[in-house]
Amino acid sequence: MADERWIIVGLGNPGPAYAGTRHNAGHMVLALLAERMGARFKAHRTRNDIAEGRLAGQPVTLARPQAYMNLSGGPVAALAAFYKVAAQRVVVLHDELDIPFGSVRLKLGGGDNGHNGLRSVTASLGTRDYYRVRFGIGRPPGRMDPAAFVLRDFTPAERAELPFALDRCADAAEALISKGLAEAQNTFHADPAELMGENVMTADDHVLARDLADEAGRLLLALRARGGDPDVLRAAGDRLSHEFLAAQLAARRPADALLSEEGIDDKARLAADRVWIVDPLDGTREFGEEGRADWAVHVALWERAAAGEGEDTDGAGTLTAGAVALPAQGRVLSTGRGGLGGLVPPDGGVTGGVVPPGEKLRIVVSRSRAPRLVQRVAELLGAELVPCGSVGAKVATVLSGQTDAYVHAGGFYQWDTAAPAAVAVAAGYHASRIDGAALAYNGEDPLIPDILVCRPAIAGLLLAAIREATHAI
Repeated sequence: MADERWIIVGLGNPGPAYAGTRHNAGHMVLALLAERMGARFKAHRTRNDIAEGRLAGQPVTLARPQAYMNLSGGPVAALAAFYKVAAQRVVVLHDELDIPFGSVRLKLGGGDNGHNGLRSVTASLGTRDYYRVRFGIGRPPGRMDPAAFVLRDFTPAERAELPFALDRCADAAEALISKGLAEAQNTFHADPAELMGENVMTADDHVLARDLADEAGRLLLALRARGGDPDVLRAAGDRLSHEFLAAQLAARRPADALLSEEGIDDKARLAADRVWIVDPLDGTREFGEEGRADWAVHVALWERAAAGEGEDTDGAGTLTAGAVALPAQGRVLSTGRGGLGGLVPPDGGVTGGVVPPGEKLRIVVSRSRAPRLVQRVAELLGAELVPCGSVGAKVATVLSGQTDAYVHAGGFYQWDTAAPAAVAVAAGYHASRIDGAALAYNGEDPLIPDILVCRPAIAGLLLAAIREATHAI
């Protein structure tokens, strides 16, 4: 393995007009790596400019696709085929809007988060399982279009810091190929200011929820891969994920409260303005069963509503951010940009109409026996019941169009539904109690009696059937 070639790709747009723009951060880091190798770029028949040599003791080909960002994948796949290099030996350097300027994040696989260059590379390689070194450029100011923001030059203040930030990103790429992903992440996932002892936290709650759910999921995948007694594995998974999430939230959001399935319910949360509601391992049963992918990690944020003059907001609040990681499916659904994580919505998307004549409505339910009320609703509508594990996995089937609705009336807890409900609402779906009332979180009693998630177009049909079924039971 030590002498197997790596291909490191820097994404960007060709030509001097784009050279200094944020979208060309990948090109900038690649140039630094070539300088370290003492190598020059030359044209290659795969429509890349390449530079070859050794980096951190590893044989490396640096590649700069000679295609616009959204067509980068063709040259990358052609070069990998030319050298007979597997996707797992490909590293892509790229800009990332959802990471603060100058910060670096590394990962293997995952979605494209709306990045057209990554989307093209994934499509051309036929897999998402390649490494990414993500250079943070931050979010655009005000209401500026992100597409315009990435094609602009860095600000003068950013330019003053840019050489140091690019140098650190190049260091991260070298660490990745020489020391492995875990060690590189441990070194570079702290922001530069944090390394100097300052308390710097990710500004975007959507990004934090997504990244924490994703990282907890990776820890669980590694634990699951070791095997062992299923019950021991389930208990270890609950504990591992909870301890990771609790520690990370305490460090990154020290003023916020926490409600976790695996933690003590500290009632101080009832007076807090911000409460993270997490299920460290939803679908524990499925996690312990070999081959099942319908388990999840839930991370959601509840915030108290701002009070108007003379108003009392005790207990009033809403879910403002959330993420559902489906680690065994290789995706994270979130309330942030590109939140559906590559899920393809049904024909017509969230606004699609009622079920066409001749087709059955599909209602996703628990793997154990569906509640009597849900069975009655299915009878009234002539619907098919589809069993599934975790609540997060169930809601994902609705968002992808594999099922039409999720109805549950057997009672569960706030951590079971908070993150899935937040993601569904952010994607434009209907989420409510089965009587149509709003879902309420951070109540003193952690129990949530029931839930309905579906496309808005069929919510009325389902609520009417639920009312009729309720009266009949």
